[in-house]
Amino acid sequence: MDAHEKDLNIQWYPGHMTKTRRMIAEQLRHMDAVCEILDARAPLSSRNPDVGELTAGKPRLIVLNRVDLADPAATKAWGAWFRGQDAAVLECNARQGQGTRQFPAAVRGLLGAGGCLICSGIIDERGDEVRAALEDSGFSIEEAGQSEGWFSFVCR
Repeated sequence: MDAHEKDLNIQWYPGHMTKTRRMIAEQLRHMDAVCEILDARAPLSSRNPDVGELTAGKPRLIVLNRVDLADPAATKAWGAWFRGQDAAVLECNARQGQGTRQFPAAVRGLLGAGGCLICSGIIDERGDEVRAALEDSGFSIEEAGQSEGWFSFVCR
């Protein structure tokens, strides 16, 4: 490494990921469960890499969304992998409502009475729909955050 390279300060970690990490870390002590909404076509790429570390030990629901666009065999393999990581898994196509009716029961299965969860994911312009679905399912939104397409809802 030459002298010029030592002076370079390259920031590769996107700002919205840093902000999400701080937001999750701040709220986590109040959470009883975690729901991650991931793209079934690329679950690990659509996942904040820090969520697993930050939420270790918390019951978790992985929502594999957009299953209509993903390879069915790969989706089943990812579901099995996440279940092997002690997560509940829900496969859905939220745009067409496929699998979404199972969401409240899946979450309630993770929570105790009066339990609190954080639901987060890269859902871009669909944040209002996810919020409405949570509320329609009987969850109250206690706090909401958003940064560059990444949404987070604190629910009871």
